Amino acid sequence: MLDKSELRLKLVTLAVFRRILRDPVINALLELLAAGRDEPDKAAAALAEYVHLLMEAGGDLGAHIGRLVLADENAYLRARIKGGSVPAELEQLAHRELLALEEVAAARLDELAAALGVNISFPALPSSHEGLARRYFEAMDALHTRGYGMFAEHAMFTFDRDGLRPVSVPDPVRLSELFSYDRERGEVLANILAFLEGKPAANMLLYGDSGTGKSSTVKAIVNEYAPHGLRLVELRQNALGNLDNLVETLAENPLKFIVYIDDLSLESNDPSFGPLKAALEGSACVRADNIVFCATSNRRRIVRQTFSEREGDDINRAETIEEKTSLSDRFGLAVGFFRPDKIGYAEIVRGLAGSRGIEFTPELEAAAEQFALRHGGRSGRTAKQFIDLVSAG
Repeated sequence: MLDKSELRLKLVTLAVFRRILRDPVINALLELLAAGRDEPDKAAAALAEYVHLLMEAGGDLGAHIGRLVLADENAYLRARIKGGSVPAELEQLAHRELLALEEVAAARLDELAAALGVNISFPALPSSHEGLARRYFEAMDALHTRGYGMFAEHAMFTFDRDGLRPVSVPDPVRLSELFSYDRERGEVLANILAFLEGKPAANMLLYGDSGTGKSSTVKAIVNEYAPHGLRLVELRQNALGNLDNLVETLAENPLKFIVYIDDLSLESNDPSFGPLKAALEGSACVRADNIVFCATSNRRRIVRQTFSEREGDDINRAETIEEKTSLSDRFGLAVGFFRPDKIGYAEIVRGLAGSRGIEFTPELEAAAEQFALRHGGRSGRTAKQFIDLVSAG
């Protein structure tokens, strides 16, 4: 018969992975293992509560524990992130606890019910407990490409005043779905590949007309190279003042991050100007080798200026103007994306039509041109909207 006291001891003596005891499923399992046979109603209620929470978590205790340990930021994980050798005592303790968790995850519902003297039958649930320790150490060996915690499960994140959180439904765009702009996209991709290889990489400014694929280029590259350790954090403009906090959060992470600012445009007196300028210059408090900044803008010069500023009475007006206009120059790579001509637009439509199995005919080309004239001009976005409508009939 299953020894519930022994299983409970394995859980309560966790040291490296102790935080997983706060998880509702594991906490309910602890309560269940502490229940006595002399109070069958309480034992039955504890078993039902555990089953309820386990089913809510997916129904597989081994898989659930596997997710918990991989998301746990503990002393062993921090030692692996820093590189070098992990202290032997810590290595042994982590290994022992993972093997103990394998045994816990192997406990079947019928065994738990029998150990409690509860005559209730629950359906057998799967448990992916075998190899839990092996899978954990394999993940630790792949930290620089796989990541850990939410960074292992997601490739795109947002950072605003509420902090860092994953994007649950990211844009799935792929490089194969983008047409034309090969030179522009190639410059961005070459810079990111150098970044992933640990070579010097430039902060990037993608500027130009709307709908020309600036943001799609960035997201497609991230989707393509996420398995190689690339992640994207979209920095909302209202959180630029907290940029140093974001950099400190990401600096020790083994992955590579594009900190992405979409449609960046600042007023001349914007308080975000200073933190962003400091980050791009690589000041002591914000430098991080695993971060590259990328901004998109419709303007080559990000900071707006007025004629009154140029004609003002500032004694050092020229220096002031230079300071404000120089923010764009802090991006080492500036790539312009502009509206295509008629031929370029037709090539985009041709590529999108082919990807949907639609024949590209002179009639389709003419209809696409008319659509662009009625909807703000030629662009990749307009071409996609047109093909979407054609696909929908």
